[in-house]
Amino acid sequence: MDNELKLMVEDFKVEQIYKNSLFSVKSICEHLEIWNNYSDEEKFKLENFTARDSRLNKNFNYKGSYNSDYVYGEVTKKGVQTLIEKITKYKEIKESDVFIDIGSGCGKLVLQMAVKTNFKNLVGIEIVDIRNQYAKTILEQISPIDDKKIFFINKDVRDFDLSICKVVFTNNLLFSSELNDLIYDRLPEGCHIISSAPFNKCKFLKDSFNVDVSWSLDRGGVKMYYYIK
Repeated sequence: MDNELKLMVEDFKVEQIYKNSLFSVKSICEHLEIWNNYSDEEKFKLENFTARDSRLNKNFNYKGSYNSDYVYGEVTKKGVQTLIEKITKYKEIKESDVFIDIGSGCGKLVLQMAVKTNFKNLVGIEIVDIRNQYAKTILEQISPIDDKKIFFINKDVRDFDLSICKVVFTNNLLFSSELNDLIYDRLPEGCHIISSAPFNKCKFLKDSFNVDVSWSLDRGGVKMYYYIK
């Protein structure tokens, strides 16, 4: 394929990834046409799944508690491009390399990475089933992506084998120190790690840089750390 045409196709696919700016669990359920499958009580819980869901759904008087494991934010399209530039600067991507996003949410980062890099194998691990379902629908809408193998897995990372990973991204800002240590210990030697919170057990900090994210658009992004284990 002509290189200019290839870039146009890639850019079109990236635009499709970000076509629907769905963020709250309720809006995703409505998009997936599963909202009416839930009872009124279940709907109320989903409307207030996180603090941001409450704000987006205007449930300002919600008195319940939020599970901090489900706090959600996204790296923006521009932010993902920054991550891509750093990875391609520090790593020659081989055909056998596996990219993993821990906490992949709606899958946009994984899909943009699939479109714009030479990774052939990409995995998104997401604990919230509804967000994971949405990631799969976006994948269906923009497929095929060359000969890429892309998997979105609804699972707690504690139950996933990370030994296959060569490059990992995780927005681990709110992870417990125990979970961060568990993730780090399960990654193989030589793995490239990009995170939003430091991995104190790793002594080889390659770089640190700011990345645009949904929760800090007006503050110049957040600091990310690039390690090699």
